[in-house]
Amino acid sequence: MSMRPSVRPHARTGVFRFLPGTPRTRILPKLTLIVSGLTLSLSGGCSDRGDQPRGPHPITPPAADLVGEVRLVGNLFTKSGQVIKQRIEDDADSLRIYLLALGADTTSTGAATDSTWTENGAYRFAEPPPGNYRVALRVARSPFLSTRAFAWSGDQTPAPRLVIRPSGPLECVPNPFADDHGVGAQGVLPRAGQIDFEARSLAGTPWFRFEYDAPEGFYHIHCGGDPTAPPIAHGPHWLCAFYEGEQWYNVVWSEEE
Repeated sequence: MSMRPSVRPHARTGVFRFLPGTPRTRILPKLTLIVSGLTLSLSGGCSDRGDQPRGPHPITPPAADLVGEVRLVGNLFTKSGQVIKQRIEDDADSLRIYLLALGADTTSTGAATDSTWTENGAYRFAEPPPGNYRVALRVARSPFLSTRAFAWSGDQTPAPRLVIRPSGPLECVPNPFADDHGVGAQGVLPRAGQIDFEARSLAGTPWFRFEYDAPEGFYHIHCGGDPTAPPIAHGPHWLCAFYEGEQWYNVVWSEEE
């Protein structure tokens, strides 16, 4: 991705990094940050190697193709930070899916031999050779998140469903969110330390990033909510936090009210 310019506010709030073209920001009480404009389109695909999503899959794939499905599970929160339920997304587009070859060692993570993109929650790998595999994806900087190991013999047996669930103590408030409000990331840190936030499209395109040296205790970072800015694409997105070597994430949905 391209270089990000930096803005240095008062030392106590750390360093802001935004994408090129992102308007200025303002700091509110309780370490609340409002991003006043989101200028990138979230519908396009952008991967760690700059690839673009492939064309639509045929309705009936060849018998020698490996097909499967992806399910995203996200925690939903009220505006006061209470978990109300989980939401399931079975029709997500533009998720980059990897095929990991295992060899004889089915306990290993394996090495990526191919990748493709989901359409309506489904993916297809063209004629992989028989062998042992896992199907996987990455959320932001995470390691591969994969299915269990399975044997593939080219007999049109679908791969195990890849299910991605929330990770870590990250509250996304509210979830789902509307264009005129935006979404917040909040929680309680057990000790002071640097914390880094990213919001991304499912394809990996970042539309917001903020990092700072956070004090111990409650934090709240808020992004979006400017009705004069280009709207965020409706549908699911990733919201991630990085703290002391851990990555926390959740699926958030942008919806019209």
